[in-house]
Amino acid sequence: MSAKKILGILFLLGGMGLFGTSVYIKGRVEEGKQQVSQAEAQVDQGLGGPAPLRPFARRVEKEFTGAAQSRIASAKGDIAHYEQMAKYFQFGGIGLFVIGAGMLIFGRKK
Repeated sequence: MSAKKILGILFLLGGMGLFGTSVYIKGRVEEGKQQVSQAEAQVDQGLGGPAPLRPFARRVEKEFTGAAQSRIASAKGDIAHYEQMAKYFQFGGIGLFVIGAGMLIFGRKK
């Protein structure tokens, strides 16, 4: 087996691995988005309440939910980071797969 063929197979496998990893990351990101959405709904429900609160009571409630708001903001930043990483993995995986396939198809000895 020639070195080009081995390298082509490695590129194919690496491309499939990167693409599979990107699909996994995207699934986990979607789960994270749902969790953030649920957390936001719970915090908003706590802030809104069924009856309008006086301004002082609203400020006190916001103080108690401030930690939750900061965790939600942090989670949104993490989600954006992993979405970007998944996109790079997807494009990189496709690129490696195409290069590997090209090496196997066009790299044959004549």
